[in-house]
Order: sequence, then C-alpha cells, then structure tokens
Amino acid sequence: MFAFLAPKMFNHYTRVIGAMYDNQPELIANFDNRIFTATSFNCGPQTVSLDHFDHNNLSYGPCALTPLGQFDYKKGGHLILFDLKLVIEFPPGTIAIIPLAAVHHRNTPIAPDKDRMLVAQYCGGGIFRWVAYGCKTGTSLDAMKAGKARKLQRNGGYDERWREGLGLYSTADPWANDLKTLM
Repeated sequence: MFAFLAPKMFNHYTRVIGAMYDNQPELIANFDNRIFTATSFNCGPQTVSLDHFDHNNLSYGPCALTPLGQFDYKKGGHLILFDLKLVIEFPPGTIAIIPLAAVHHRNTPIAPDKDRMLVAQYCGGGIFRWVAYGCKTGTSLDAMKAGKARKLQRNGGYDERWREGLGLYSTADPWANDLKTLM
C-alpha cells in the first residue's frame, strides 16, 4: 500500500534501508517484505493514545497504523489529526498511512467493555541520518575534521529537508509515472 500511494517515497526508503542492511548484514528485518524497520504492538486491552507527535520517526516519512480488536468504531477509537482538523472513524483491520512525526494526533477512548489494540509500523529518522552520513553516527563525524562539514552539508537547512521530503510524495498528475518506477 505504501508503494502504491507514494512510489517515490517508497523508492527512497528502499534505497536507504537497503544501504543500512548492506552495511550491517548482521541486522535482521522484523518481517519479510516490510519496508518499515520498527513495529510497535500496543496490546491494550484498551489502547488509547494521548495527543502527541512521533518525534523519533523520519520527520516526513509515513507510518502505518492498524487498529485491532472488538469495538464499535462508530462510537470510539476514532483517529484525530489535529493539524488537519479531522476526526476519522478507524475500524479494526483498516490501515492508515500518515507521517506521524509531522501530524499531531491521538485516538478517542472506546467503551469500557470493548477491546482495542494497535500495530504501528515506522522508521526512525536516525537510520536515514546514519546512511546520509556515510553509515556513520553524527558523533563520529563530529570527531573528524572533514566530518563536521559533511554532516552540515547532508543535514541542509530545515526548509531544504522539508522540501526534499515533501518532494518524495506523489501528486495526482505525475503519480502514474511515479508508480512505473516501481515496476
């Protein structure tokens, strides 16, 4: 679904995550055929999140949320996206793909006699920085004379990183061409 909705972003993830695994072959993916490097299982029985951003995720990167359980999604468990001024019914088994580091969010409580769990899949921004730094930590670059310059160059400015990240999302017109890059 991620590849279908945002093919350029998916290709970016594929390149970066592939570079991570190439450089660290001892790492083992949590699941086969998943691009996300991390998965959280919020096992309830009544998983409710408070207002938050997922600060450690890739700032512009999508996350996949899947609620599970036995609850009436018309009466509770709604996904609230504050910045977008949206309250969305979020039935068990559906998947939302949202950049949760950038969007202030939470969910609503469910009835006391119901169950709600959540599976969240995402990638940490630190992985993308590590690969951008030549598979080195920022601290190790800071210790090298030429490393600081490389780090500053790769970091770019805040606006520059956001333009780069937003440019990885496909818009309606070129989306079909972007999708062809996956094939």
